[in-house]
Amino acid sequence: MGEIIRAAGIIFVSGDKALFLQRSAAGDRAGEWAFPGGKLEDGESAEEAARRECREEIGQMPKGTMAVHARRISTVIPPASAGVDLLAPAPDAAPQVDFTTFVMRVKDEFEPTLNEEHTAWVWAPLSAPPQPMHPGAMAAISKFTMNEYDIACEIRDGALTSPQKHMDSTWL
Repeated sequence: MGEIIRAAGIIFVSGDKALFLQRSAAGDRAGEWAFPGGKLEDGESAEEAARRECREEIGQMPKGTMAVHARRISTVIPPASAGVDLLAPAPDAAPQVDFTTFVMRVKDEFEPTLNEEHTAWVWAPLSAPPQPMHPGAMAAISKFTMNEYDIACEIRDGALTSPQKHMDSTWL
């Protein structure tokens, strides 16, 4: 198995909308939409990294309670524009990303101040996110509409790690 990259991010939700950021050419997956987030620095927890990344990428860390939304470990998937056969098995040395997504409900939509890692932002309905979506962000969004069976299947198939919280239950 290749290296494991630990990262974290936050989905800010106001009503039925979430804050989406469009990635720039300064990082990977340019043009795709995702949430504020990034790699953990040495000694950082996932929550500390998510908060730091928000301050860096959107110029602020809104007040509120963060809750773990999803955690997944996946092999790095190249963007479609890379011309890679996405159906071919990933090489054993392909890096994996251990990504923890938090959710924070905010009372009002706010205007972020973007850094060079993003070119645009939008508050869009979770049911109709902007396209093209980063695959990891799409996986996190899909958990909002999953039921217990769906979560159990995602854990079984390796798309989500165990345990996962869903409403008032924890799935192992």
